[in-house]
Amino acid sequence: MKREIKFRGNAIEEYETSIDYVGIGSLVYGYYAFVYEDHVIVTRLESESGRLGSGLCDCFVIVDPSTVCQYTGYKDTNDKEIYENDKVAIDAYYYGDYLQKEATGIVEFGDGGWFVTHDNEDEWTDLQEAVDNYGCEVKTNG
Repeated sequence: MKREIKFRGNAIEEYETSIDYVGIGSLVYGYYAFVYEDHVIVTRLESESGRLGSGLCDCFVIVDPSTVCQYTGYKDTNDKEIYENDKVAIDAYYYGDYLQKEATGIVEFGDGGWFVTHDNEDEWTDLQEAVDNYGCEVKTNG
């Protein structure tokens, strides 16, 4: 499966260009890097570049490393990207041979794939199966 590799995290410093602004605590999306002693998300912000007009520039925004989450490559029923540690609601799922109604849980990575650990922690659902077959909706960001 070919998918986009990207991350998100909460900014711990303000970052401002001539047009765009990222505030403390704002979610920042892009590539993840460790630069010197800082954890950063390399993101694109709009900026004026003098005579050349405006355009996008790559900006290094320092983020809280405990908030960095990877994009799973999947989108929910509302076309919203699903990230690691997101809380999601699944419309239905199978537990053994029995179809169950609704579950909520946290998106995690393990054993080579993405899955949803249900809130009761006794059950889990493969994320791709949930997205493709049952309906999955992001409730809160991780």
